[in-house]
Amino acid sequence: MLRRLDALRNTDPIGGFVRDVTYTPLQKNGSSHGSAGLSGGNQLLQEADVVRLLTLQRNSVSGAAHRYLGMHDVLALSRVTVGYCRMEDCTDFSAVPVIGTFASDYYNATHVPLLAHTDNRGRKVPVSMLDEDVLSLGRAVVADPTWLGRAADSWALRVGLTLDAGSHVEQASHRPWNADALGELFNSTHSWDLSAKSATASTTATAKWLQAVAYVWCAAPMSSFVRADRGQLCGSMRDHLKDISNGAPRTTIRHTARWAFDPDQRSDSLSGGGGSQPDQTLTRGPSDAPLPTCVFSVNQSTSGGPPLVRPAWLVGRTAREINRASAAEVALARRLAPCAHAAARPAGQKPYRRIKYSHVSAYAGVRATASAASQAYDRSMFGVEQPLEPATNSTLTLAIIVLLPELIALVVLLMTTTTWRKVDVVALGLVFLAGLISVAGIIFVAWHEVLGHHWRAASMRDELMVGVNILSDATVHRSLSGEPVYKVETLYVTARLGYRVALLVSLASVAVAAYVVLSLGIGVAVFRRWRRTKAAVKAAAGSDEEGADAPLPPTPGRWRRLGTGASAGGGERRRSPTVALDVDALARTLTTGFGGQSPQKNGA
Repeated sequence: MLRRLDALRNTDPIGGFVRDVTYTPLQKNGSSHGSAGLSGGNQLLQEADVVRLLTLQRNSVSGAAHRYLGMHDVLALSRVTVGYCRMEDCTDFSAVPVIGTFASDYYNATHVPLLAHTDNRGRKVPVSMLDEDVLSLGRAVVADPTWLGRAADSWALRVGLTLDAGSHVEQASHRPWNADALGELFNSTHSWDLSAKSATASTTATAKWLQAVAYVWCAAPMSSFVRADRGQLCGSMRDHLKDISNGAPRTTIRHTARWAFDPDQRSDSLSGGGGSQPDQTLTRGPSDAPLPTCVFSVNQSTSGGPPLVRPAWLVGRTAREINRASAAEVALARRLAPCAHAAARPAGQKPYRRIKYSHVSAYAGVRATASAASQAYDRSMFGVEQPLEPATNSTLTLAIIVLLPELIALVVLLMTTTTWRKVDVVALGLVFLAGLISVAGIIFVAWHEVLGHHWRAASMRDELMVGVNILSDATVHRSLSGEPVYKVETLYVTARLGYRVALLVSLASVAVAAYVVLSLGIGVAVFRRWRRTKAAVKAAAGSDEEGADAPLPPTPGRWRRLGTGASAGGGERRRSPTVALDVDALARTLTTGFGGQSPQKNGA
């Protein structure tokens, strides 16, 4: 913080202010989860920061929610708080109590209001504008003026609220047009008093603030920043965006809700003029005592001096909601009171320029950044890589065409192959594997489409602005004493548009299902043919074995087939016939032939 203050003292002013702007990325690797909220679960992206920036503080000046839709959907939620530099280096950051004061406390030539805290020892300590736990007033007091009931006097909620909201559409070849987000009765800015005693305060009127904020979040596509319970949070609003074509950079839709807390409530302070609502300037009445003079026992600063003694129950409860039944909350509220700090107005400065915040130019930087981020991604701002671009029609067509050759090859193999050998089965497997790779390409495209649709990036923009007198202030190491300081905090959340998740997932599912069904059908047919071929081969082999094992008939002159084993080619050769002689039969034949005489006699 000291470095930033030193930069403010040596930076050239722009438009009457010196500025120091920093960006802090909030999400890593484009995560879609965001951070957990303090209440209500994880319904909104970056819910903890959203809750904190929507919280009213005693020194809140204004707030706004901007949403720009182009190539990206960008949400910018801002809160402006005000302080005062009592010291030359502005290390005190004294909080200016906007809540609980009157218009004359600001717009005068003698003093500015500061917030003082009385500790248990009776010492008065100035409250720093960085003490969010002490300054917090919750969110319900803005949406419902009866939230605190009769206990509202303890918090002295005397302040007006000015609100306007609407939409603006700029599209190529079309005339720009506006839409009122809050209905016909809210076609211009509206003002009322947050005090429960005010006749202008009503639940119906103040509820418009919550409606305006919800309108910005829930506008199509609501899935960009609403994570869960969309029906409960946004009602029946449609989630599909038809107004922006895929990747059309010349189309911009802007949703805006802006509100201001100012004792000098003028109905045209936001829109720049033409408001039909009466002014709600809070003037000090005869019964209202003037502010006491600020007499601080000790000075609190970021560089020295005793710190503000906070109650122990405040630890970790900066953006808390106010419980009117809590004795500790009531005691803290009664220890906080505004006082008048003497400050002469510089020569030539108008009274309303003392603390008055220009709402017309306040968010010029915020709007310019959001508008640029909606058309082109800035990695230096969000700190993470952007997702892949949405799949084009050419990419989808190519991914599907690549799968067709494999399908045709499978069918051709089935039709032309009658006998499935081992080499045929291997060829079929290779074609099937190539088809799986093509299917994986389609799944890859659909998967990246889903990842891109859920990708989010967030960044916190922290801007410190100090008003300076251009004519009299030095340009180097200038004194900041007597100048108002504004802290503009803006949460940026971005989502890439143009992803067609439903189409890509459907195409991938159909492609995978068709390929699996066709492959299974071909596989079953091939398996059946392979079994038939195997059965036929087995039957043929069985008949050959039966012929080889049959006994040879003992007929003379038959051919014997002997395996030579060692003969070339394993062939067979013939052996000469073998004659089997019956010796006894031959002998009888010979005896009969000699007429029954013995051979001895005949030979004799």
